[in-house]
Amino acid sequence: MGNNLPTAYKDKNSLKEYLRLKGKNHNCYKHYGNVKRIENIIKNKEIYLSRGDNWNDVRDKTRFNALPNIVNFGTCFSFSKEESVAMWMLYGGIKKSGAMIDFTKKGISSILNVNSISVGYFESKFEELVKLDRDQFDIYMMDVIYYREMEKGIYIKRGDEKGYLKNNIKTKDSNYFKTYPWNYECECRLIVSVDKSVAESNLEIATNVRISLEGLDLGKSFERIYKQPGFKGTSKLAFRQSSLSGEIDWDLH
Repeated sequence: MGNNLPTAYKDKNSLKEYLRLKGKNHNCYKHYGNVKRIENIIKNKEIYLSRGDNWNDVRDKTRFNALPNIVNFGTCFSFSKEESVAMWMLYGGIKKSGAMIDFTKKGISSILNVNSISVGYFESKFEELVKLDRDQFDIYMMDVIYYREMEKGIYIKRGDEKGYLKNNIKTKDSNYFKTYPWNYECECRLIVSVDKSVAESNLEIATNVRISLEGLDLGKSFERIYKQPGFKGTSKLAFRQSSLSGEIDWDLH
């Protein structure tokens, strides 16, 4: 068992620092999606973050941008060393169209040191509203804490760490808390935060951030690509077989 979470922080700020430290030091960053999305990341060498408006966790997408002066954009990874049946079901489902990139620590470190980002929105394609330089945004990885309200207090879990939330920290105004049923994700988030004073008019209509991966040293990240167990479809990319291939019956009726 890992450290107990209550010993890892004293207040909200030290908890955030702890989750950022953990977030940038994993060896696995599994990014699940449908095969078209994963293909586009590799072919176009770019990754997109969203404001969370289309996320499927209602509470999560509400609190992700709860602060009045900051706009957050994010995308999700799993730091689990093992592939997840639940994640394959969530992103590939019965259509058997899922794929995944397992980014390396070196790859994520390169992304965190990117010099600029594009802020914009999608119509038929991505439309750039403004390009921001490194001193105009904050970019970081942050682990998610899963919580459950119990008689003793609010039980929390991160990976194999667990404990109870301190009374001076609230779940509703923080973008790193999710309810306990989502704990199978072992989620780590890539987040870009932009102060509204930097580009307020553009941020009002922006829905996405584009990060170019061109020229970044991603290590072996693009060699660690996998297709869903039972995958049905075609791709010119050399996807590896899932470690769960042959273990799951996807043809249930």
